[in-house]
Amino acid sequence: MGDGKDEKKEGGEVSEKNKCEPSAGRMVRPPSDGSLCVTEDEEDDDDDDELAKKIALGPQCTLKEHIQKDADDESLRRWKEQLLGAVDVNAVGESLEPEVKILSLAIKSPDRSDIFLPIPEDGKPKGLWFTLKEGSKYSLEFTFQVSNNIVSGFKYTNTVWKTAVKVDSTKEMLGTFSPQLEPYTHVLPEDTTPSGMFARGTYSARSKFLDDDNTCYLEINYTFDIRKDWAVNSGKVQPASLYVLHRKKVLFQTQKKKKKLSVCVGGKRMGSKREREDNEGEGELLESKRQNVSELVSLLPGFIYGDEDEAPVNGGGEGKELLAGQNGAPVEEEEEDDDGEQGLYQGHRSREIEVRRDCPYLDAVNRQVLDFDFEKFCSLSLSNLNVYACLVCGKYYQGRGRKSHAYTHSLEAGHHVFINLRTEKVYCLPDGYEISDPSLDDIRHVLNPRFTEEQVEQIDKNKQWSRALDGSDYLPGMVGLNNIKETDFVNVTIQSLMRVTPLRNFFLIPKNYQHCKSPLVHRFGELTRKIWHARNFKGQVSPHEFLQAVMKASKKRFRIGAQSDPVEFMSWMLNTLHRDLKTKKNTSIIYDCFQGELEVVKESYENTDGETEHRSLVTTTSRMPFLMLGLDLPPPPLFKDVMEKNIIPQVPLFNILKKFDGETVIEVVRPRIERKRFRITRLPRYLILHMQRFTKNNFFVEKNPTLVNFPVKNLELRDYIPLPTPNENERLRSKYDLIGNIVHDGKPGEGSYRVFVQRKSEELWYEMQDLHVSETLPQMVALSEAYMQIYEQQQ
Repeated sequence: MGDGKDEKKEGGEVSEKNKCEPSAGRMVRPPSDGSLCVTEDEEDDDDDDELAKKIALGPQCTLKEHIQKDADDESLRRWKEQLLGAVDVNAVGESLEPEVKILSLAIKSPDRSDIFLPIPEDGKPKGLWFTLKEGSKYSLEFTFQVSNNIVSGFKYTNTVWKTAVKVDSTKEMLGTFSPQLEPYTHVLPEDTTPSGMFARGTYSARSKFLDDDNTCYLEINYTFDIRKDWAVNSGKVQPASLYVLHRKKVLFQTQKKKKKLSVCVGGKRMGSKREREDNEGEGELLESKRQNVSELVSLLPGFIYGDEDEAPVNGGGEGKELLAGQNGAPVEEEEEDDDGEQGLYQGHRSREIEVRRDCPYLDAVNRQVLDFDFEKFCSLSLSNLNVYACLVCGKYYQGRGRKSHAYTHSLEAGHHVFINLRTEKVYCLPDGYEISDPSLDDIRHVLNPRFTEEQVEQIDKNKQWSRALDGSDYLPGMVGLNNIKETDFVNVTIQSLMRVTPLRNFFLIPKNYQHCKSPLVHRFGELTRKIWHARNFKGQVSPHEFLQAVMKASKKRFRIGAQSDPVEFMSWMLNTLHRDLKTKKNTSIIYDCFQGELEVVKESYENTDGETEHRSLVTTTSRMPFLMLGLDLPPPPLFKDVMEKNIIPQVPLFNILKKFDGETVIEVVRPRIERKRFRITRLPRYLILHMQRFTKNNFFVEKNPTLVNFPVKNLELRDYIPLPTPNENERLRSKYDLIGNIVHDGKPGEGSYRVFVQRKSEELWYEMQDLHVSETLPQMVALSEAYMQIYEQQQ
């Protein structure tokens, strides 16, 4: 702006065809290739450039010249004084260009105290500049000072991007301001941050302060976050000297440890002559570091970072060194190899960890975001070694050393409370001290649920409901399992096995299988304890870690994203757990619960003299153990009834159990033609029956829809199949009660699984399908297409 002359176009000479021609009182030109796609900078300033082309202003003059003009006109002179105010013309000077300096920026919100933002000199704040809470109301307040000349058309522009996509653009006209000593303060209209899962995240933005000549007085390119809650220290921007103090503090402590490693408790030096000379040379360096730290502390009198005092050494008695932390708190020696922290030697290092009972950051712990159901891997390095969970945002980070991801996260995000996922110890970073506070015990119980033997014995007698953090009620042991992706076959199997009392009690106490090195056993134990835990933060459990162990142990035979058969998974699961838990006598909790015995009689024709004409019938009898029994269903009818619908037959359970009466003959074709008869010689404590509903031929898989009528209680087997005679001191237990019934709905390969289970404390039945858990009537259990059942022997 200024002289009103036409601006020259960039790019050198222009042909006569493309020269600008006047049209309707404004300058126009035909579009070029570059003008078809507007850049982000051009798009923001299009309106201003168009307006500048329409208006031609006169020459610019100083403020003193403005005041001296029209001095004879009294009304105009008063109007200028009212507009400019009390301006010292002599102090303004003869400068044509105004000078605007932004003094402060602050974010005001009724939900919290004001957030004061430091203004960087280069216009590029390091890291996140600030954090906003989703759905909160806020406004921007800034102060600025004008000098030299009048600034006209002063405005504020702000453009926001998320993942390189522009999501917001703001332009706010502030007005015209005259130079004065007192700074101006302006508050922008109140706005509301977006909310929701897709709104949360990191944004990049560019803010500018311009005048009507497009002179930029301040440009800031920054990043900010929108989260569920305000950042802990978002209202307390720490000065740069604070971090310098911390770095010098850590360096000083490292040098102090070097000196201690060469000195024994009693005061005798254990190092070599060269080490003693190095330690003597380090004395002056340590003294200088201590002085530097003291100077920095004097600059920040209200800030205490760690403890500079050492406890006196007790030279008598056992020769132990007494350690004390800040405020007399005890200090423990810990050997831990944190990733990212370089020490004097490779391997374990002895470090003094201060233990405090009071931590100012405990109120920032957010239990709503804590989820310990997933694998304990660092979210950045994907390592499972020495992983810590941030108790403010719930993310996993590795290590707590000065170069570790957890340490960096504590500085960048202002999250200071971390828990070690293996040792369950809680630390404050970057200070590095351990927090010993009873209020954190509930988090430890959720991370690693634990039961005593007395609690295990009372589980089936407990009738109390538990309450999650969101206010929902749930029953311990009756919690839903998350279907990650087509993993309902795993969920129904786990829910059924949770009703087997000896198996559940065995896995609720980790010392029963602490000798086992199988990850599958330990993951199944963790899942069992989480399902039956009464102090969960939420009313459902995600079996993610257990599924990862299943994928690895089965060599991806059962995996996430692929539907499988729960009968096959149950058979593989029980055999794998027995193999990992078996003792030298080939016994385990699996065999104690589910193993029975069958007598198998085989009849086949074999050649006796090598000629096919002379074959004799050979009968062999053998005994074989079993974990589950397969029952054959009668084939469905081939023809439809009068209503043009297929008749769904029904069969009593006792009819298909005759397969094991020792008289029914089963003909087998493969691998050779045989006739078999089965008879149960030993009944298990828990009987697993599965109905063979799916038949696979050369073309497709067919499902048998036959309904099986079965009793929910008092299934008496000896009335229908012959059972062995018990010993003199034993009593024949042949009566069973149903505790789990797995049902398949839909077409083969496309349907879903659900399960009916019984809660023993109240003898109520519940229908469970993934996260859905609802109470049902016992009569509804028998009206479904049963696929696999678990019966409990009455004692």
